[in-house]
Amino acid sequence: MGRPREHGPQTKLALLDAAEALVARGGVEALSVRAVAQEIGSSVRAVYSVFGSKEGLIRGLAVRGFELLMEHVDSVPVTADPTADLAGAAVKGFRHFALGHPDFFRLVFVGSRIDLGPGAGEASANAFGRLAARLERAREAGVVPDRPIDELGLEFHALCQGLASVELCGLVSKSQADKMWTDSLKDLLAGWQGAATASPGRAAHPGPQTLAARPSRRRAAPGVP
Repeated sequence: MGRPREHGPQTKLALLDAAEALVARGGVEALSVRAVAQEIGSSVRAVYSVFGSKEGLIRGLAVRGFELLMEHVDSVPVTADPTADLAGAAVKGFRHFALGHPDFFRLVFVGSRIDLGPGAGEASANAFGRLAARLERAREAGVVPDRPIDELGLEFHALCQGLASVELCGLVSKSQADKMWTDSLKDLLAGWQGAATASPGRAAHPGPQTLAARPSRRRAAPGVP
């Protein structure tokens, strides 16, 4: 019989919880192998056994960050209006994630000197897949241009990331940020719909009166910026 692992899934979860708490209190700069180990009353050996290094621990946090983003977006219901669904994924999904977890946002989107590795890359692709699904619905409905989904997704994500960065920097007040998100998304989605309508053989889909997602039937939401 093989020797049981000293540090298994429960240790990994506890270390990630501890690392997340440290990052929330002092940013990624406050993270150290010793501090994380002390947070759970263990030795640095536990961190090295599970993650291999401080960089491996940060990669684990990056995966958790993308998972949190997906949870936020998945909580936004899909409606019969694909345009409103895109706006909802941005405002109620991506924005809520960024404001609620600013250090995770900075870690996975603003940039890190650490290679986040294949695990985070897969989590990022899964998160982008949520957005791609909503964009595909919108393209089929004729409310976004008939262009590659990756191209549309990059434009949409760039806008959301920029808006979140400006808001987190404290350059605008809460009311200004609300208006900034609404106006920017309205302009992008209106421009896309205009381009889609102008394309030969593409019929316009009736868009929402406002960017706020209207009450709808709840079902699994496959979208994220």
